[in-house]
Amino acid sequence: MKRFATGILFVAGLIYVPARLYESVHPAMGFLRAFCEAAMIGGLADWFAVTALFRHPLGVPLPHTAIIPNNKERIADALARFVEFNFLSTEVVTEKLGKIDFTQLTASWMADPARSGPVLAKIVEFLPRIFGMPGVEPLRRYAREHCTGVAAQADLLPAVSALLGGLATAPSCAHLADEIADLAERQFGRGEDEIQRALAAAATRLWPSLDVAAEPAQRLLSAVARALAALNNGTDARQRLASVLHDLLTALRDSPTLPARLAEVEQALMTTPAWSACMDTLWARLATRLHDDLRGPDSAFRTALQASVRGLGENLVGNMMVRMVLNMQIRQFLVGFVEQRRHHAAELIAETMRKWDAETMSGRVEDAIGRDLQYIRINGTLIGGLIGVVIHALSNLVPH
Repeated sequence: MKRFATGILFVAGLIYVPARLYESVHPAMGFLRAFCEAAMIGGLADWFAVTALFRHPLGVPLPHTAIIPNNKERIADALARFVEFNFLSTEVVTEKLGKIDFTQLTASWMADPARSGPVLAKIVEFLPRIFGMPGVEPLRRYAREHCTGVAAQADLLPAVSALLGGLATAPSCAHLADEIADLAERQFGRGEDEIQRALAAAATRLWPSLDVAAEPAQRLLSAVARALAALNNGTDARQRLASVLHDLLTALRDSPTLPARLAEVEQALMTTPAWSACMDTLWARLATRLHDDLRGPDSAFRTALQASVRGLGENLVGNMMVRMVLNMQIRQFLVGFVEQRRHHAAELIAETMRKWDAETMSGRVEDAIGRDLQYIRINGTLIGGLIGVVIHALSNLVPH
């Protein structure tokens, strides 16, 4: 296109010479001469204007030429501010995001196995590689240390205090005493024969020369059974048990040494080799179970994952209220994110343009504008020629 614009200007110059020489031969030659003369003036003027934007015309450093290279920093800052306040403004972003139904798009994708299936398949295919790929030891160590750090930072005292405080109330203690009594009687009755045999064996070891194993065991079991029956059938016994539990739980809750002891137990647990071994065992078992499950065609994990994703998508598709709430939250988050980060985006634009040298910046701006720059030159040549014809016609109407 640049050659075409230059070619028109060159043709106008070639035609101008014979038109000027033979202008007196025919009146039309005067119009042709005027057209070519004005076309050259308009074409050259627009060539100068376009060229002056990017470089010095003919290499002559005239004032106010090479505008873009000489104002590279200012243009970079101005363009960055323009993008920040016109394209990333809160109003523009809010209006644009308001037209997007994020949850509907996501839910439709999740509910369609044809679209979500390939992605889930890739995820399922990649999971075993996390546990079995070479160099997985740093990842396993990180997981163990992260779990240890989270557990060490967990403050168990408020939870323990709340639990003890709730259990220490009179109704809770009474209910707990009832549960303990009922459970003890059921379990004792269910395992009475085993307990009797164990006690008989213990008595035989203590008194091997005496055949009195059955009698002491039976008497002990009978006493325990009577105590449990009295506990279940008697209100006073249950009240005494509830009172004991209340005193014990209150003492634990209000104990000044409980926080320190909890911290000591927690710290001791986290630093034992058994804890590290437990984390390593969990990792190994998880890797083995996952690998064995995903290796088969009827993977339970794969089936459960696909069913969960599809079910969640179907539920979202059918629940407009939930989608509205989620869309509102997503839009608020994105608008806030853009508000906080739009200045960084503008800075990125400005810094990138500052790094360009003058020639690079001129070339990229010129390439971005493209053919329109050459159309300016073409239009200047043609419009200039037409204006020249009009001026020549008007001049002929004026009496000499």
